[in-house]
Amino acid sequence: MNIILTIVIMCLAAALVISVITITNLLDRNNTLQKEVDSAKREVETSKKPVKKEEDIFDIMPGDTGIIKNYGIVNTNPNRNPVKIEYTVTYEVTILEVSKDSVKVTATDFSSFDPYARDSANRTKIIDFMTDKWIDKSKVEIVVDQKKIRDIKLSELGL
Repeated sequence: MNIILTIVIMCLAAALVISVITITNLLDRNNTLQKEVDSAKREVETSKKPVKKEEDIFDIMPGDTGIIKNYGIVNTNPNRNPVKIEYTVTYEVTILEVSKDSVKVTATDFSSFDPYARDSANRTKIIDFMTDKWIDKSKVEIVVDQKKIRDIKLSELGL
């Protein structure tokens, strides 16, 4: 019985020693692989080109076409009943000038579901309202047409 117990203990001791050696080898290999991954990440970060932000790619330039969605307008006339008429329009605009936070636009067209705006007698006044007007850049969505795509490609080439 003692011989069997001794053999079992020796087998368990050998298994324990083999497990410790295997774990040590795996930890060393893991550390080596982790160092290689970190080195590869640093190499990729130093070699890659800076990624352009969407704002940089689609930068607003004079001459671009834009959309101003759901622009709220209040028309007030004390000689009319009702005195105040509120409606919204979606303008198609041409960018005239660009500053840091705003753009100067002129409306070329608009669309609306409001009856006052759809009345053809009011069309000229509604377009004139958005003539040479400064608008916050965040309210203008650039229309990406063939001209804009061409301008982006030329700027990427440095032309």
